[in-house]
Amino acid sequence: LTGCLPLPFAWLITTELSSPFLNIRWFLINSGRGDTGMMHATNVAFALSFFLSRVLLYGVGVVHLALHTPHLFSAALRPRLSPYLAAIVCAQILFGYGLNLTWASKIYKMATATRQGGAGRPDEREPLNAADGAPVKTPIKANLSPNQP
Repeated sequence: LTGCLPLPFAWLITTELSSPFLNIRWFLINSGRGDTGMMHATNVAFALSFFLSRVLLYGVGVVHLALHTPHLFSAALRPRLSPYLAAIVCAQILFGYGLNLTWASKIYKMATATRQGGAGRPDEREPLNAADGAPVKTPIKANLSPNQP
């Protein structure tokens, strides 16, 4: 990809700018720091970097690639890149953008739910009673480990 399509490779690799923030989020959540200021700052950085790199930059790259697709299939590139391989690469890039748009909508929904009073992911929220909307009181689970006296 780098020898035949250097510009698409450049903007594709740039989309990884959001990955460090995703990894930091994972670490904070799994180390019990999901309700900290650091988590909030990381969420903002992740959402911004995801939107800028994986939605905006990737979208501009897809449009640029679409405008220059005939060049990909020209005779000048055939020794390096067969038309079939070029078609496969273009399709994978397009499907990747669709995946990024799907994730972007999920990130947006999580961000707006949190701002509107939700606690993040739906499976992490306190369960509500269907009849009156009040929080359901769940019993404390006993430690039933066989090693306990």
